[in-house]
Amino acid sequence: MNSKHNFQIRMAQLTDAYDISRIWMEGVKDQLLENEDYLSEPQEFDRIQEHFTNQIREQTDEFPIWCCIENGELIGWSALRPLLPTPNQQLRNSMAISSTYVSKKGRGKGVGSYLIKQVVSKAKESQVKYVIGLQLASNEGSKKICQRNGFSFIGTLPEREDIPVFDVIAHSLSQDGNQA
Repeated sequence: MNSKHNFQIRMAQLTDAYDISRIWMEGVKDQLLENEDYLSEPQEFDRIQEHFTNQIREQTDEFPIWCCIENGELIGWSALRPLLPTPNQQLRNSMAISSTYVSKKGRGKGVGSYLIKQVVSKAKESQVKYVIGLQLASNEGSKKICQRNGFSFIGTLPEREDIPVFDVIAHSLSQDGNQA
C-alpha cells in the first residue's frame, strides 16, 4: 500500500479486462487519436476488451499485468511483457517491454510512478536485463515520470505520416538487480 494515497497493487484478474480496456482507450483518445470516432463503437471496445482478456490469461509471475486500486476502483495498470517472442528462454526473459496507463481520475496522484516502480521491482527479481518502453514524443508528463524512475532516452522512431512520433526508452538492470 502507498503511504501517501490509499493505493493497492495486485495482479490483474479476468474481471479487470473491462477497466483495463476503458483506461487504455481513455489514454489513447487523450494522447493519440482524439479525433478517432471508431474507438467509440461498441464492437471496437469488445475487440479491445478481448485483447486484454487474452493478455490477462497469458500473464505469468515473471511477466504480470499490475493493477493499481484506490478505494476499490481500478485507476491504473502496467504490464511487463516479453519483448522477444522466441523459444530461447534466456533471450526471451532478458528483455521486456512495459506499458503503463492511468485513468483520468488517477492522474496527478503518483499512480504512474507507483506502477512503474512495481514493474522495475518485478523485473529486478527476474532474469530481465532491460525494460523497454515506447512513449509519445509529445507526452512530457510521461517523459518526466519515466526519467524519475530510472528510464533513459534511447532515441526517437523515424517519423511517419500515418502514426504519431514515439520515443524509445529503456531501464537497464545490472546483474545484482540495481540500475546499471
